Amino acid sequence: MKGIILPTRALSSILQDHVITTSAGNAAVSRYTVASRHVLVTSRAPMAAARTIHVSMEEPACNEICEPTSVRYNCSCPAPFVGKHCEIQLRKSCQDYKAAGENTSGLYEVIDNSNRTFQVFCDFHSEPGFAWNLIQSFSLANKDLVKGVVLSDYTDSSAVSGDTPNWQAYLIRPAYLAWLGNQSTHWRATCRYDTDGVVYRDYMRTSLGDFDIMNIQEPVRG
Repeated sequence: MKGIILPTRALSSILQDHVITTSAGNAAVSRYTVASRHVLVTSRAPMAAARTIHVSMEEPACNEICEPTSVRYNCSCPAPFVGKHCEIQLRKSCQDYKAAGENTSGLYEVIDNSNRTFQVFCDFHSEPGFAWNLIQSFSLANKDLVKGVVLSDYTDSSAVSGDTPNWQAYLIRPAYLAWLGNQSTHWRATCRYDTDGVVYRDYMRTSLGDFDIMNIQEPVRG
């Protein structure tokens, strides 16, 4: 949307016997439009350095100095919405995305009750009725990166690529794990899921009510 340019002659007819002239021979009219959640600003006609507008009437002349200006807006979306037009609603877990109709497994952004957002990998298809959030994955070559980590008691320094889910070397940040644990009912362990999917030969699953891996206490060694 561009500014509207009115020739001096048109302004003269509008203002009857008031005559307005500028050094460029034109006068510029700018307009602002406010829409819900967004502010659209029409562009001003280009101004050279300070420009003087002379108004000739029966009264003494009046000189006005016009300085070029730049108006910008930073727009944001209220939580839990994101996107260019605030059209995407973030969910609290993979389960919530599935309930909202998402059916493509992959990376999703979730939001907690403090409006903190983080990325998770969601599996929507491997087992009907379940949506799984990836919390840990490692190849045999990287097993020492997570060796000895107790999920009930570890810190950000022990997390591995804690903000970037991947299959080769990943352990989610503890704060994210705690949040997802509160949204979940089960946990499972699989092998070669990224290439073979769920293979029940190397598989373990249970409810958090029966065996909560996030509250296991490290045994005392004598």
